[in-house]
Amino acid sequence: MKKLFVVMFAFCAALGFAQNNEDEKIQLPEMTTTVSGDTIVAGRDAVPDFSKVVPSAGEEKNIMPKLPGEHIVYDDGAEPEANFFTGENKNVYAQGLVGGGFPGDFIGDFSVFKDSNTDPFRIEFSHFSRNGYGKHTAGDGYFDNGTKLYAEKSFHAIESDLTIGGRYDRCCTGLQGLNAYFYDMNSQKVSGVFLFDHYFGDSGFEFYSESEAYWYNRYSGIINDGNFLKQEKNVNVFYTDPGFVFSWYSKGFSAGLECNFQLETFIGKHDEVITDKFFRGDATLFTGYESDLVTAFLRGGIAGGTEIGYERNVVPSFSTGAEVRTPLSNGRKLVIGLNGGLETNHEQFSVLERKYKFAQMTSLTKESSDWFANSKIVIPLFDSITLNSGIEFKKTAFDNYAWEGDYSTRKTCGVFGFKPYDRILFTTDNGLTVKYGIFTLRGGWRAHWKHVPSNEYRHSVEGSIAYDDEFERWGFSAGVVESIDTKSDKCPNLRGNIYLNIKKSMRLSLEMEDAIKLFSRKDREYVESGYLVRAGSVTFLSRFFF
Repeated sequence: MKKLFVVMFAFCAALGFAQNNEDEKIQLPEMTTTVSGDTIVAGRDAVPDFSKVVPSAGEEKNIMPKLPGEHIVYDDGAEPEANFFTGENKNVYAQGLVGGGFPGDFIGDFSVFKDSNTDPFRIEFSHFSRNGYGKHTAGDGYFDNGTKLYAEKSFHAIESDLTIGGRYDRCCTGLQGLNAYFYDMNSQKVSGVFLFDHYFGDSGFEFYSESEAYWYNRYSGIINDGNFLKQEKNVNVFYTDPGFVFSWYSKGFSAGLECNFQLETFIGKHDEVITDKFFRGDATLFTGYESDLVTAFLRGGIAGGTEIGYERNVVPSFSTGAEVRTPLSNGRKLVIGLNGGLETNHEQFSVLERKYKFAQMTSLTKESSDWFANSKIVIPLFDSITLNSGIEFKKTAFDNYAWEGDYSTRKTCGVFGFKPYDRILFTTDNGLTVKYGIFTLRGGWRAHWKHVPSNEYRHSVEGSIAYDDEFERWGFSAGVVESIDTKSDKCPNLRGNIYLNIKKSMRLSLEMEDAIKLFSRKDREYVESGYLVRAGSVTFLSRFFF
């Protein structure tokens, strides 16, 4: 087995491996589990997520989690359960991932939970750090790290469920010596979550309420004081969004009322702010039908508040759509989905700042509204080939612009800002999956034909191949992602991994990302911002569940 492991590693290294950059939107399933350092993604049999096109029913919960990035088949068809306690203390489980690599990588992700009907709870902790980008050291400002802690406790009654949770989330990014005033950007969020679900017997009626409240703080380590706004070096924001849904469901038909409220406000002192407080509320009536073959829905509502538009305080919204799943002679289903309408929402301060790297906001945003239309089609050919295609269209409505990072000009403080865009977005996403024996081949092409989001590229093309042993005891994968744009790096991202299942509940893997950059010691720039992102790494990971 040791010789086999060495041989497969050499083979995969020869193919080359690629980094899954955070500014790439196409992901190769099963290539790597540490895409952004603090997030684990997986799914060898995954197809593109079209959940935004037509809402689908929630999947049935399974108390036995699968190890991240894998799907193991056992002789008895089920992962063995681990019972740490006896009697009425039920089953308590633990799962985690730990690893490290070059240059200066560390990741740890652990959780302990009980997901039974009696006295369930969950505790999660994760941390990642990446010290050094290629030939650049962490001491020169080339680093990023993050820590997350989450805990929740659920209570069950005969017809009601209650969940209370708390979360701490912190991230830090070095500014690579390119900023005369700041040497890093830090943000932290402390939040509380409240969920309540009540069923009215067998009547089909249900009341569901979900609320979150958090404090968000962004601050920078200061090298030299300068003439910049107070909220550019330190800002505090409070946000809360209580909401509820009252619905009825029977024999596939559903109807209901959904109401949401949002409050976002600056805390403390700030300078030259256009919007320092935002309040909105919305109410939506909906109806729909779902079966194994058809899903259809219709929604209509209205939103109002303090910053709903540049010329109005009320905006309507509506959407309608359907998805048809037609069985074919090969046992698979042809899927066609369409939806469209008018959507309106408020983009949160903290979400935008974490979405666009090396950019910061100095004011709260106003409402964003869009006319939209989406389509998808999934065509199964024979037993082993799947074609899928998706189209997304958006056009700004009522002059309620979309907010994006503005990487055209740096601010006085040395980082970038945000600006509203009046844009037409027309995006296509096409893919092909072929399963040939124990091999899986994938290809994909994502293109923005009109407006290109400031943190993406006009075209992205991907390809991958994966191999799994017949009993899934070991396997490997390799792939490439290339972004095509005037502002993109002309060097493709090559990446891959090799894994070995030591036990039914333990996996070891070796992953390499952005191989060409790794061996050439070259840099990869973030959308012509002057700042770099991680280019090239090798990581050894161990996953476990017990």
